[in-house]
Amino acid sequence: MDGPARLLCVVVPCFDEEQVVERTYAELQRELGSLSAYRTLIYFVDDGSRDGTLARLNELARHDRNVRVLSLSRNFGHQAAITAGLDHADWRADVVLVMDADLENPPALIP
Repeated sequence: MDGPARLLCVVVPCFDEEQVVERTYAELQRELGSLSAYRTLIYFVDDGSRDGTLARLNELARHDRNVRVLSLSRNFGHQAAITAGLDHADWRADVVLVMDADLENPPALIP
């Protein structure tokens, strides 16, 4: 087998999180990298941010093939952003986690 067979997806709704998304990504990478039994995908959902959140997310996705960015046409709210992420998460995933971009629940809790 060419790697871990199990898939873990993380859905991260974002609204005006320009100042924290890169830190969130870095912390997720550190924790997800320690889970050798899983391959991972991160779904950032931009919920109509008015700042540079979407541009920063797109830049992360350009450099990491395991990052997916969904951009909602306007702000629909936190729950709608989560639902959009869950709808797009890989249906083959063994685990799907939802965490906020503001790091209120730190990625260190994932393992």
